[in-house]
Amino acid sequence: MSISLVLIPIVIASVGVASLALEESGNKHLIVNTKMKNESILKEAMGNYGYKSKKNENNLKMFIENGEVYFRLNNENVFQAVFNENFSKAEAETIINEIYDEYTSIVQQETYEKILENIEEYKFKLTSEEVTEKNSIVLTLEL
Repeated sequence: MSISLVLIPIVIASVGVASLALEESGNKHLIVNTKMKNESILKEAMGNYGYKSKKNENNLKMFIENGEVYFRLNNENVFQAVFNENFSKAEAETIINEIYDEYTSIVQQETYEKILENIEEYKFKLTSEEVTEKNSIVLTLEL
């Protein structure tokens, strides 16, 4: 008997990467609500894109050409990106989409590695492995 496991990239599985809204406090900032929760994966995704980052008390600061972007956790423990007035809405959306794509690739890779460890631990036999056009990973196991 065999089963197939399919790891679907979160980018495809989730609906809407970010929602954009202007904050109306003293300074005009562009706030981007993301679906990212893990700080270490977020930092890795930034680094993979060539962005430098630095952790301060409450934020993760990312340095890019137009300025700095601050990532802060909201009440639901999900990161929001705060862009200053140097960034257009389109630039902010592009930057967040790039980072989110990389973030989800890292999550998928970590999940894949964990599944492979569990396959070994439970003495299943991996009979085939395929990466589809949409970057889904299909693993077929013999039980």
